[in-house]
Amino acid sequence: MKIRAIALALVMILTPTTKAAANPCSAVLCMFGMIAGGGNAGQCASSTSEFFSIQVWNWWGFDPVSTAIARRAFLNGCGGGVGGQIDNIIAVFGEVP
Repeated sequence: MKIRAIALALVMILTPTTKAAANPCSAVLCMFGMIAGGGNAGQCASSTSEFFSIQVWNWWGFDPVSTAIARRAFLNGCGGGVGGQIDNIIAVFGEVP
């Protein structure tokens, strides 16, 4: 019983979590705007904050590869053929803590 509780606690700690998901399409537009040099306008603050709040940590600390995977999954929620933009966003910001 104690081992199950510890295992469940570890799974909960190591599983990436996000808040109620913001609009991933808004995040794609704002993040791509940052890459293109448009900066981070005030209306993009919640979208970029949502993106950067997706972080995966493991026993050794911040896991950049898993974080990039989780962030890509969030952005892929937009769909609509924005794959190239998502690749660019992840290349620049995917592994940033």
